[in-house]
Amino acid sequence: WLQRAIPFVDVLITNPEDAQRFFAFTGSTDPEGVCKGLLEQYPRLNAVAITTRQTHSVWRNSVAGYAANRNQFVGSPTYE
Repeated sequence: WLQRAIPFVDVLITNPEDAQRFFAFTGSTDPEGVCKGLLEQYPRLNAVAITTRQTHSVWRNSVAGYAANRNQFVGSPTYE
């Protein structure tokens, strides 16, 4: 149903893995590439936000957030 719903979405919040799985995104896997690629793939989108997570162990993860619109890309520091 996500493929049918995406034409009606203004702001998409996802992660790189789900962008590939649910939105058939096949471009870059770096955060800026994912954000900008999704904006190109779906012209109706005004903004894309993604999160990234690296699992170092069961007790230790690193997370970061990124967002882009058609003019700007921003990212947070990585937090552990």
